[in-house]
Amino acid sequence: MHFMNTLRQACGVVVAAALVGFGSVVWSAPDVHPAFEEVSGLIRSNLAGATPEQIDWKAVQGLIENLAPRVLLVDQAGDNPPEAGDSGGVGDTEVYRETVGYLQLRTIAASTPQEFQRRYTALIVSNRLTGLVLDLRGAGGNDYSAAVQLADAFLMQETPLLNWGEGLKRSRPKETAIALPVAVLVDGRTGGAAEALAAMMRQSGVALIFGGRTSGTAGIRRTFPLKNGQYLLITVSSVQLGNAQMIPMDGLRPDVEVKADLPAVRLDSARGGSGSGFGAVQGTNGGPVRLRMDEADLVRRWRGEMLTAKDLEQPSVTKGQESRDPVLLRALDLMDGLAILRSWQK
Repeated sequence: MHFMNTLRQACGVVVAAALVGFGSVVWSAPDVHPAFEEVSGLIRSNLAGATPEQIDWKAVQGLIENLAPRVLLVDQAGDNPPEAGDSGGVGDTEVYRETVGYLQLRTIAASTPQEFQRRYTALIVSNRLTGLVLDLRGAGGNDYSAAVQLADAFLMQETPLLNWGEGLKRSRPKETAIALPVAVLVDGRTGGAAEALAAMMRQSGVALIFGGRTSGTAGIRRTFPLKNGQYLLITVSSVQLGNAQMIPMDGLRPDVEVKADLPAVRLDSARGGSGSGFGAVQGTNGGPVRLRMDEADLVRRWRGEMLTAKDLEQPSVTKGQESRDPVLLRALDLMDGLAILRSWQK
């Protein structure tokens, strides 16, 4: 019943726009949406040059397009269309500010956990890492088992993680695990199993989430056969985390929200770079303007003193070290602050 009500509301909103192929339509969003039956009946009775079958197909297209990827039309029952970002498992790897590892996941598939471990091992063999950034922006995927395996790599003790309709899955007890502070980067294109991975990392206390709200597409799907031989994949339920909370269908809120319209920034120390780890914004005179990180303010209060101008001195960045990524910059700032705190606590 809930699903049918959702369908009717969506139809009332999109049916006029979906029929734009038959002519110009002026659409506005009133406080109370028109009833689907009313709009559909008027169009079917009065629209010139369109058959009932054409009108029905336009309405179906509008429904599916506006509810995707929670509703998908496929040709075969076994089809599981890739979500946004499904263009290969592990993408870029990098070391920023000499000690912060960076791994980009493009999708969560069966092969992703093994490839992730191989890339991570390569990073720690040649670098002494103090933190890790896991970039899930634009990542999708439908393999929730693989997402559990990825989260498991960060946990030494048995921990309840995820239930996507196959029973609650837990991490395995082990002697070694990735023990670094982790920042997970997400955005509005992060969905499916990648969204579930971010939620598990946060819920288990492994990571903080940076960026924007996720797509809200992590869910349990069922396949429904249609009379024409095609199939409809419908997300019928949310995915449940180990603490019994559901991953919200309106997306995960990040712990640290970073607006997409923040000014472009340049990182001072990409691979092989040097410096104190503070970012720089290009000033009007062409020189770098120091960017103070919010986490550093907390560090200064904890220490009971302020950093001097000399503390902030650093070499100007080179063209090859340029980045326009405020979300990544914010995560790296956090890693800097944590590294400073750990050094003082020794």
